[in-house]
Amino acid sequence: MLSMLSFLNTPYFLFLTISVSLILKAILLFILVPQAFKSPSTQKTCLFLVLVLVGSMAGELAWAIKLFRLFFAPIIPYGLIIFCVRIAWAFLILQYQALGLFLDSLTAKKLTLKIPQKIFLGLSSCVSFYFIFLAFFDHEFISESERLLALNSLSSSDLPLEIIVMRHTVHYVLALLILPNVFFCIKKIRSRTLPKILNHQLTIIIRYLMVPYLIAELLIALHFEFHMFKLYTNAIIGVSALLITYIVYYCIIRIMGMRFLNFTNHVESKHRFNFVDDFKIILEQLSFATTSQELIQITSTFFKKAFDIPLRKITLHVRTPMSKELSKTNEFETLVEEFCSNHSPAVYSYIIDTKILIYDELMFSNFYEEDTTRTAMVNFMQRINADIFVPIFEKERIIGFIMVESNARPNHLYSNVERDEMIVFASYLGNIINLLQNRNLESLILQEKELKEELYKKNQEIHQYKESIRSFLKNVKHKEIGIIFYKHRRFIYANQTAKEMIKININAQEGHPITRALRQVARQVEQYKSPQTMMINDLNGTRYVISGVSNLEQNNVILILSYPDIGDIITKQIGLLKDPSKWDYLLYLETTKPGQLINQLIPGNGE
Repeated sequence: MLSMLSFLNTPYFLFLTISVSLILKAILLFILVPQAFKSPSTQKTCLFLVLVLVGSMAGELAWAIKLFRLFFAPIIPYGLIIFCVRIAWAFLILQYQALGLFLDSLTAKKLTLKIPQKIFLGLSSCVSFYFIFLAFFDHEFISESERLLALNSLSSSDLPLEIIVMRHTVHYVLALLILPNVFFCIKKIRSRTLPKILNHQLTIIIRYLMVPYLIAELLIALHFEFHMFKLYTNAIIGVSALLITYIVYYCIIRIMGMRFLNFTNHVESKHRFNFVDDFKIILEQLSFATTSQELIQITSTFFKKAFDIPLRKITLHVRTPMSKELSKTNEFETLVEEFCSNHSPAVYSYIIDTKILIYDELMFSNFYEEDTTRTAMVNFMQRINADIFVPIFEKERIIGFIMVESNARPNHLYSNVERDEMIVFASYLGNIINLLQNRNLESLILQEKELKEELYKKNQEIHQYKESIRSFLKNVKHKEIGIIFYKHRRFIYANQTAKEMIKININAQEGHPITRALRQVARQVEQYKSPQTMMINDLNGTRYVISGVSNLEQNNVILILSYPDIGDIITKQIGLLKDPSKWDYLLYLETTKPGQLINQLIPGNGE
């Protein structure tokens, strides 16, 4: 533990952490600066954030130059270090003033400075100019020994004015510039008057950025007041810089995914639902649906599984020519029907382009960039008390809609992935609804005829498979294999099974098909010195597989006799098919009686 603390308190660790922090903040500046000028409504907020990063980098740059002089270039005059330090103090005040204004502008549609803010802004400007004046025009108190002695002094009576201002500046920026803004932000979060997306952003900023940042800065401030903290200056500043670097990176990544300052059009987040695999099941269910009630059940199940929305919060409504009359008995349906029937061309064009209305995103976009069309959308969503409204189109005509009630997921936002999945589902659902509403008697008769034909075809295939299997089941009891030796043009039975399988005298009846086949296989083995195989039928139609191998030790041929299985039959003929996937057709011709009759009527090797 002591060795770790000793390492953390070294200038090397401090130099490493400050270098990493500078690189990360430079990358963030590279991202933020182009965004700062894209939207006039968020330009001030972006600029405040840029100033926060610049002010933070100025302090870290002063530390980096000081450590660089310590490690690599001791010839650098100490006066240059004092110049950088004073500039860094000026930027420190600028940093905290910008941070306070950033929090204010983030939670306000239009930033207007109140009297206390104007007073603090004037005071901050005076203190910053004081440090800048010292940096350029005050050449006293720049001796390294004198300055270290003053910084380590616990008595304030003999301290130079610069050190006194430095110590009180830390209290000023923490107590007057930051803490009130953090308090008001927390108050606005609890009031729930801000858009939900902005609430999530502020919660992350306060909880994961501001609180750790203030703690780290407080530790640095205490190091001025207490001598025991001065012993660990490098460790405190290094760990603080490392912690803040990670926190800034974490918060920026999370907040950027939440449409920070409208940098993106939709909330971005990771989504674990396996849409491709699970949507296959949903498509199959939709294809078999025959009523609107079935579609309602499928829709509720899909939204529950895919987006973790309670079933009672999901509504599917299918519009019909009578919808306007029926909706008079339901206030909710009346509001939707009025909206669908009486919307303006601008509203209709907006719906066609977006294909889905998400209340959180509409509120957030309208908070920074308010317009009449988006305001109409927000008012409509508030009237029907909905988080999500998904119109279902058929040739740019709204034939239905899916609605998710307000606060269906109070602690989560709807991401761009979930948005796209809802749109895809609504697109397929629109085709099914259109089919259910417009199918006629002729299409039903045609569909029934096709089903009957398909059923007859499947029934014939089943009978053919049964007959093919039956031909193999006849030989299930014959598990043995017959073995015959062939030597000096004579056949010798090697086991009783061979004699039982061949019911003739193969040495006497030389003209019998089995005898000729056995002799042909044996001669081919003797001639080519390689295994040979042949499939034959006897006079009764029984099929055999004859395999021959050479026995060099005994100078004879071993003939193996067996009944064929399905693999033997298909392997023999599969090469004749143009499409190998039609092996069932081949099996039918080779094993069933009707198939063998077809082979006799139309002989040939091709399909």
